[in-house]
Amino acid sequence: MLTVTTDFSQLDANDPDAPWNKDPVYKGPNNRNSMKTSWLAAQARTRAAPAVPATITSDEGIPPSDDVPTDNGAPLVDDMDAFGAPDGRADHDEHHDNQHLALEVAWIPVTNQSGAPKATKLITPTPYGWRDPRTIPPREWLYDRHYIRRYVTCTVGAGGMGKSSLDLVEAVAQASGRPLLGAPVRRPLRVWYWNGEDPIDELTRRVAAIMLHYEITESDIGGRLYLDSGRDKPLNLASPGPRGPLIDDEMVAHLGSALRSLEIDVAIFDPLVSCHNIPENDNGGMDHLVKKAFGAIAERANACVELVHHLRKGQPGQDARSIEDTRGAVSVIGAVRSARVLNRMASADAQAVGVPSDQVSFYFRVDNGKANMQPPATKAVWRKMVGESLGNGNDDLPDDYVQVVTHYEPKALSGAAEMEIDTRFLQMLDMFTAQGRPVRETTSRSGAAHVFADHPTGKGVAKAAYASAMERLLQRGVIKVVPDGKPSDDKRKLVRTEPMSSSEGPEGA
Repeated sequence: MLTVTTDFSQLDANDPDAPWNKDPVYKGPNNRNSMKTSWLAAQARTRAAPAVPATITSDEGIPPSDDVPTDNGAPLVDDMDAFGAPDGRADHDEHHDNQHLALEVAWIPVTNQSGAPKATKLITPTPYGWRDPRTIPPREWLYDRHYIRRYVTCTVGAGGMGKSSLDLVEAVAQASGRPLLGAPVRRPLRVWYWNGEDPIDELTRRVAAIMLHYEITESDIGGRLYLDSGRDKPLNLASPGPRGPLIDDEMVAHLGSALRSLEIDVAIFDPLVSCHNIPENDNGGMDHLVKKAFGAIAERANACVELVHHLRKGQPGQDARSIEDTRGAVSVIGAVRSARVLNRMASADAQAVGVPSDQVSFYFRVDNGKANMQPPATKAVWRKMVGESLGNGNDDLPDDYVQVVTHYEPKALSGAAEMEIDTRFLQMLDMFTAQGRPVRETTSRSGAAHVFADHPTGKGVAKAAYASAMERLLQRGVIKVVPDGKPSDDKRKLVRTEPMSSSEGPEGA
């Protein structure tokens, strides 16, 4: 007798063309390899789950295949090809005419990874019941119209941009209840920050620098900030499986319950790549990870789960990055509720607001990449990195300096500078119009700001500057939005409300 176990949790049991729905039982040669293969095939047929045992009885004296009884009356088959077995695995019957296998499969409930019974949940449509809108609970935004309870959010940026520093300052702001970056905090929140890259000493330095810079005391935090390193507490919520990612349901349930018992409002996982072991380019797998792992934690903990993620390498000459430049599967952005992307200050922006070229690397912009629950931001949000000394040096080692994220309000453009950019915008619009190329007013990659800034003729002016110019020109009525094509197409384009002057004639492409 031979008992074998394996994992069939990822089988598509509902596929009517799958071999395990054909209900055959395999007859093969009497050897351990074919017995195992036969058992695997029978397991597939039974649509069983992890760790389902089966007894394979071999043997002498078993009657010819047509007479072998089975539990469901299915006939024995002579060809393992029905189950996708390797060629030749089951082609030896001519040498074993009197040897067959009788399979008796032991049935047990389907289980998930953590061993709990897993039953199929059938659903039916629910009729809508009208409710007075005034009685519907509002969305529970926790901080800065990004962090929202019971949802997963994401911050994306290039390496060294300031993602971790930004989230840590925001964590301290929420825990202390103080508007460190200008965003109000309705009440102090309980925040857990988990970092999978740096040791706990480094994380402690960063928090200490933030508290020094903003003059925050231990009593201001009030025990509401939790800090852990993946070096001491590693985390792996998902691993590759034979048919997709395997979620660690036990860890997901444990984290959700632990966060809820501590009354954590916000849990930050930095970076996302340190929380799992599945390929980042797997769209289905990453979607499953965000929804079934992090989404489940957010729901169980009644908290916001914030993910810190990386951008892929940019193209040569590419200045601004959008949320579509997220590294790996784009399904990550589709699965989160709010996403924002960090961009370093462009040279044109720096020149416009008077930032020296050798200091541009200390400034970055926070762009809302997926605000499908709030109105789109009309003005750029800027942050500046400043160094803070910890004063912890000694005779052998100097003080540690740590970069802290601060709020930055750029100087307003002068009237002359605004007029110059407005004129440049109109020149680009005239050029595109003359070429029969419609210009959209959207903020996406097909919108005027992106198209103009990426065009060789429009180089030298940042996307944000073009976007501001479009706003000003629309407000003044110099340009307007009109239908483009049939009304049913729902397409719109920008046009002038007044003819261009000779001095504003279109430049060559």
